[in-house]
Amino acid sequence: KCLGYSQVSALIDAYMEPSKFGRLPIAPSAKLGYGAWLTVRSPVGGVLKSINDERLDKIRSLGSFISEYAAFPAVGATIVQSRDALTVYGALNLASTDEEQFEADYKEAQLLIDAGLFEVEC
Repeated sequence: KCLGYSQVSALIDAYMEPSKFGRLPIAPSAKLGYGAWLTVRSPVGGVLKSINDERLDKIRSLGSFISEYAAFPAVGATIVQSRDALTVYGALNLASTDEEQFEADYKEAQLLIDAGLFEVEC
């Protein structure tokens, strides 16, 4: 959405439409929008009591929200404090052609994630 192609679409073109793949720039050259991939993190570890649907719904309602993929653990599961790529619980994708909206949405989403999407019993 931000470049007009993705790693996945480029890979498909490389195999299915080599001439189309050949027209891609060596490096991204045109910016069509602003975007970010935000990780779903937990600031603490413990037994998951609940997922804060209100905060998740606020993120999902942002104008820049595009999609998510989540590996949310089941209630009752033990989760660990997020410290690296192996201890995150999913990702949220934001993108917009409006830089101001994107920046505001990005900050809001980060605040909501930092406030905690999981209620944990330590």
